[in-house]
Amino acid sequence: MADLRLEALNADAHLAAVLAVLPRTALRVIERLCQFNDDTPVALEFIRLRGDRFSMRAQSRHQT
Repeated sequence: MADLRLEALNADAHLAAVLAVLPRTALRVIERLCQFNDDTPVALEFIRLRGDRFSMRAQSRHQT
């Protein structure tokens, strides 16, 4: 199982340099927490994306 959180963040000097944007440029942030079926956390990641380089696609599948 994975929980996702999306938010905005202004780039600090380090992130701005890495992503080749101006400091305080708005970035999109994705936080993903992966867990086993018993809710034991197994991975946590943070992804920071330039606002001008972002596209999102989602799929939802339901068990019947």
